[in-house]
Amino acid sequence: EMLVGDDLGIESFEQTGAPLPDGWYTVQYSGTGDWTVGDECYYKPYGYVSGLFASADSDTYTTDVFDVGLFTPSFDMTGETAVTIECDGNHQDFAGDGAAEIAVYSGGVYQLSLYYTTTDDPYGGIHHMYTFDPSILPDPSDIQIEFWYSTEGGTYAWSFAIDNVELYGISSYILLEDFEGTGGAGLAWCDLPGWTDVQTSIWDNWTQYDDG
Repeated sequence: EMLVGDDLGIESFEQTGAPLPDGWYTVQYSGTGDWTVGDECYYKPYGYVSGLFASADSDTYTTDVFDVGLFTPSFDMTGETAVTIECDGNHQDFAGDGAAEIAVYSGGVYQLSLYYTTTDDPYGGIHHMYTFDPSILPDPSDIQIEFWYSTEGGTYAWSFAIDNVELYGISSYILLEDFEGTGGAGLAWCDLPGWTDVQTSIWDNWTQYDDG
């Protein structure tokens, strides 16, 4: 497939003068914890070198109970059939009572989970990359991503940190060839319309193959 992308936005949390970027907000379901922007969290996101990132840091705020989501602004994804979200992250769960999730909301309602864990990410964090189809959700014109972190609190329970959040969609695609030619298995590559097989040895180089 040849993909044509629509860049819906990237956030690196390098803004100044505000605790969260414009349009981003938190929802505190219970407890006292919060998401903040800074660089003080010990378990920094994957690939971190310098600058700012967002984190729910129960390592620093050990008396807080975290059950709080960080929401992106709403995006109109009408017409999109595949949207990819990428971000750098690091979830660490020292006490065994923490959880982290990346979820998709449509029309303000939770719809699907892209990532959920109650265990540690590898040391140094991971790079997240997930794709979903907004067209099957109730309201593609109102799509948000939530980053959620939870702990029972009262101990060094570490954190969930994210950075470089990017959303991009696919407005169109061209299916070049699915190799379902009428000749079936063994159909020579050069028998496919418009395709050419240049033989570079005495052996057959490319054939259409059926592993079923």
